[in-house]
Amino acid sequence: MDLGLPPALISATKESLAYQVIGCNLATALFGITLLQTYIYYRRYVKDSIVLKTFVAVLVCLDTSTTILTVHGLYTYVVGDYLNPLKLLDIVWSLRVENGLGVTTSFLVQCYFGQRLWILSRKNIVFTALIFLLAFSNFGAGIGLTALMQMNPSVFVFSTVKARILIGVCNGCSSLCDALIAGGLCYFLHTGRSGVKQSNRLIDKLMVYAIQRGLLTTICQILHLTTSLALPDRFIFLVFVLPENKLYTNCLLATLNIRHTLTNTNGIDLSSRCLVFNNSTASGTDVSQTYPAPIDSEANDSKAADFDLRILKSQRGRKTSEPK
Repeated sequence: MDLGLPPALISATKESLAYQVIGCNLATALFGITLLQTYIYYRRYVKDSIVLKTFVAVLVCLDTSTTILTVHGLYTYVVGDYLNPLKLLDIVWSLRVENGLGVTTSFLVQCYFGQRLWILSRKNIVFTALIFLLAFSNFGAGIGLTALMQMNPSVFVFSTVKARILIGVCNGCSSLCDALIAGGLCYFLHTGRSGVKQSNRLIDKLMVYAIQRGLLTTICQILHLTTSLALPDRFIFLVFVLPENKLYTNCLLATLNIRHTLTNTNGIDLSSRCLVFNNSTASGTDVSQTYPAPIDSEANDSKAADFDLRILKSQRGRKTSEPK
């Protein structure tokens, strides 16, 4: 059907819709993984604290909301505004709201890992304060970008100086925060090594997992940043921005669900050993720790020492009982 539109406009319309379809498909696929991991978490870790369960529920609700809003935005462009490519110049309200909810999800996940690092680093104020500062900067710039799109709901807003600054601050701070979280986990896990080989192997696995988690979200943030600033009129950034927040949710759920595997394969009780998931906090008992952390109480210290002593004695007993 000939609409009398310039070929360049029709080509640009097809290209932007193609990127949005790819981003929407990636987002919905990751949402399916989120639902699976959520089911595994609530079925496997029934003894986790109410605070942690509520936190996971909030993240899943945010993930569900952003998925619905993403599908609604695509439906509006493809069905509601069919044969009207000029409508693509307007940012649908659902995509504007989705941006704000997505930034909120990444902010909450980064704060969670920041709180874990606060415990793991033995309350290192400078390092954890830097992580929280970057997380809040990411959140503030992201909400500012959402407000800017609300005041100027046009795709040309991404070419303005204000939008480019907010995008740079949001994605730059977020990627740096993810890199610091991964580096901090590796550093403090490495310094927490003991003389027990079994514990060291578990620490190595946790370090590799921390690096993989940090690289996944950092690479996505960097790609979002570069495509938004370098090619704002090509809409390639939709491929990364739509599934971005779901990567954070999946990384958190995978971190919580991996506890069962690590406990079974290494034969270490992660709830009573120095490699623990339990930590006493100001709000009560938190059973969500997912990597080696320092023990705050003397009772747990003596349990850990007795455990190591029993391992050493059993090893010596085997050596003396072996025939010469």
